[in-house]
Parts: sequence; C-alpha cells; structure tokens
Amino acid sequence: MKLALLLSLLVATPAFAADPPPKAKEERKAPPADKPADKPADKPADKKPMMTPQEAKMVEAFFDDLVGAVMKTQTDCPKMGPAINAVLDKHAALLAKAASIDKEPPPALKAKMEKKQGDFVNALMKCTSDKGVMAAIERMTKMTEKK
Repeated sequence: MKLALLLSLLVATPAFAADPPPKAKEERKAPPADKPADKPADKPADKKPMMTPQEAKMVEAFFDDLVGAVMKTQTDCPKMGPAINAVLDKHAALLAKAASIDKEPPPALKAKMEKKQGDFVNALMKCTSDKGVMAAIERMTKMTEKK
C-alpha cells in the first residue's frame, strides 16, 4: 500500500471530500449476459512487496508523531495546524518519497494504524472548521502527491 494511500486513509472523511459520498444503496449487478464473469484465476495477484524494516520504522515514527500531535491539540484547534505542520517538517524526507513507496506495511504496523485511525479521525474532525488545520492537511496531501 502506498504511503500516500495510508495517509489519505487517515484523513479520509466526508468532511474533507470535495463532494459528499452518495447515499444510495450499493447494488451488486450481475455481469451482462454477453460477458463472462471474471474468474479469480483470471485476475493477477495484487500482492505488494513488504516494507523494509527501515521503511516501516520511518512510517511508524511519522504516524506516531502525527497522531500524537492531533490528539494533544484536539481541544485547542488553533494549535493543531501548527502541530501538524511541525510533524510534516520533521518527516519531510519521508513525505517527499511517499508517492513512490508502493509496499505493504508489516501486519503489526498496519493493525496499529487501523486501531488508532478512529480516534485520530475523531480528534481531527473537531477542528475541521479551523483554517490552519485544513491548510496543514492540504499541505500533507500535496507533499505526498506524485510530481
């Protein structure tokens, strides 16, 4: 999983989306009669290589710093934007190459990130009306985009 994708999952909430997600029920449709259904054997394996221990350590450090900054400032929104920016500055080298990292995190790191995601997003949501917070999130998004 690309680091950029991991980061976007951390902040992927309807409040940050340009258009809210549709509320219509998802319907599974049968494939058209003239097209055969894809068979699992027909699909290539999407198994991504695992991050190296060094890459995982860097991603974990960034994640811990980002979550820590948001959690500590969740009751003081004007301080959250600068706290996020300080984390982005500290981990700028990692974020600069984030778009090119297309590897899976180790299962333990992935589980840790998923476990903390809910609290992180809830804390972040408290400050979505703060311009500094939104600017920091936008900055993070731009830092992790392919150039």
